[in-house]
Amino acid sequence: MAGAWNELASYYENLPESDNILIGSIDCTNSPKGKGLCARFKIMGLPTLIYGDASFGGTYLEEYGGDKAFHDLKSFAAEALVPTCNPGNMDACSPDMRKDTEAFTAMPYEVLDNLIKGKEKQQEDLQTSFKETFAKLQKNYDESLLEKEMQIIRAKANVKLIKEVIDAKE
Repeated sequence: MAGAWNELASYYENLPESDNILIGSIDCTNSPKGKGLCARFKIMGLPTLIYGDASFGGTYLEEYGGDKAFHDLKSFAAEALVPTCNPGNMDACSPDMRKDTEAFTAMPYEVLDNLIKGKEKQQEDLQTSFKETFAKLQKNYDESLLEKEMQIIRAKANVKLIKEVIDAKE
């Protein structure tokens, strides 16, 4: 892991846009400051890779769960680690996202909390609906599979019977 990580750091150090990129490491075991950062970002296992926009105290950081070879890390970084729209980086926003972000910024906390609750409820409803649909599909699949197996058993029994009849005729 350390080799791939160091290779990735070297790769990004040589890019012209590297001013906005930090590839670093934190010692979560022996350094008091490192232990504090690891606790803050809930890093439990090592190695753990976190990525994202460090604006607003790391609110937008996420844990990377992919493969940790150099080419995997480089591919992930090229695809996923691009500037994202958020209140700390409005330059990365499309006109529609900028409009939404500005509208949300103008809203009072209570309205924002209600919007979050509504969106979380929507997510839960979608998950529930998916589970119900999946259960119905699974039931249909199981029934179809059973019917297929029963037809195969009947067909095999008929083949056996026909062969026995042929043998009896001879």
